[in-house]
Amino acid sequence: MADPELRGADILAVHWQDAIDALTDIRTQVFIEEQKVPVQDEWDSLDAISWHYLAQETSSVPVGCLRLTPDGQVTRLAVLKPYRGRGIAKDLMERVIKDAAERQFSGLFLHAQLPVIGFYEALGFSVSGPVFSDAGILHRPMTMALNAQPVARSTPAVSTLIRDPNLIVEEISAEEFQHAREGFVGKSNNSIDETALSSHIEYFSASVDQKILGVAAREDSQSIKACFSSQMHHPAVVLALIDALKSKAARYRSPSLSIPRGLLGDKELLGLGFAPEANDYRALLPQQDNRPEPAFAENITISQAVLGTTKNRYPFRTFKQCRELVDLLTMQALRRIRIWSPQLDQDLFSRLDLASCCSKLARKNAHTRIEILIHDSHTLVHHGHHLLELSRRLPSSIKIKRADEETRQSRQELVLADDRGLMVRPTEEHYQGWANFNDIPACQRFHKQFERAWRAASEDPQLRVLNL
Repeated sequence: MADPELRGADILAVHWQDAIDALTDIRTQVFIEEQKVPVQDEWDSLDAISWHYLAQETSSVPVGCLRLTPDGQVTRLAVLKPYRGRGIAKDLMERVIKDAAERQFSGLFLHAQLPVIGFYEALGFSVSGPVFSDAGILHRPMTMALNAQPVARSTPAVSTLIRDPNLIVEEISAEEFQHAREGFVGKSNNSIDETALSSHIEYFSASVDQKILGVAAREDSQSIKACFSSQMHHPAVVLALIDALKSKAARYRSPSLSIPRGLLGDKELLGLGFAPEANDYRALLPQQDNRPEPAFAENITISQAVLGTTKNRYPFRTFKQCRELVDLLTMQALRRIRIWSPQLDQDLFSRLDLASCCSKLARKNAHTRIEILIHDSHTLVHHGHHLLELSRRLPSSIKIKRADEETRQSRQELVLADDRGLMVRPTEEHYQGWANFNDIPACQRFHKQFERAWRAASEDPQLRVLNL
């Protein structure tokens, strides 16, 4: 763990090929794992021709990065979670602004995620266009003339919506939400009853220097159920929370986000982009752009895909397609299968035909391995599972581990077959995602992600003991 007293970092200008491992590792952790940006949207041909910057902590550990493209776009600004709040992002931005001016750029532009618009405004950028969705995350375009100076801000009127660049919005547990809520409004019997809701609740906090200034709760990615904040910081905190909730709802492809009447003031809701409806206020969310997704290849069916040969990318939208892709990947694996599934989906993975396939691979020779990473062992043990039974019979070849608390924040599902095939389901809530039977770069990135989670995971005694 880094020393929390350290601030800033050394900023190095690096070439893509020279620092590819550090740059890809940071961007994988921040964008792909944490923000759930699709892998195919993260890597592009601009990496090889752009200027890159790497932030290193005093012990030469890479902790952040940034990219400047030839046309003046600032992109891929990322700082690893343990190192945030120390001014590293600001150091990266100030370095790229300085270098761009020396290279005679007339200006810079970027696409800012909504919760951090204030951060860029403090550096001299200005909003230059409407909200749009990129990789399921809400952004606004911003520009900066390189002779511009950071704008000195006067104290805003009470009604003005402001964005505080120091506010950090993140997901928290139900217990943390309830504790913070009591700090704002006192103890109350009006706690959220999750058992009465149709699906699940997610909780968020807005904080500065680890002090929580506001909290919010959202149901099913579509409805804000609660929002509480410190009155002293109210406008900035509420805006940061609403921006983050809108962005995540759009990432789940929700068409809108609603909030009950009375939860916030009517004028405040109108200023936040919500319009009145019968029983609530609702904000429409920008949808993904209309670029057609790659379709299943016309000249080859899913059943003809060959591991290590077929390079088609297969998007899936149904359980049947997802199951068929999982079966084909596992059936053709020769050395290793890795499965990352929060609940080890019963319908998808607890099937005799899949267990038989895994059993054959596990018994093939002493070098074949099957590794399964889960988040919840109680459900697995209580309801039983074919892969759990198989791991108990073949413990030297098939291992199941329980992810650590930080890893359990991710809801992705992943199947890796050898070093070439993969199936990615960004969230276990929907049978939607993509697969490829011959994508070595993507496999390498996801194997690294899996290995980090696997090293931090633990062996759960419940998974080893038969429930007699």
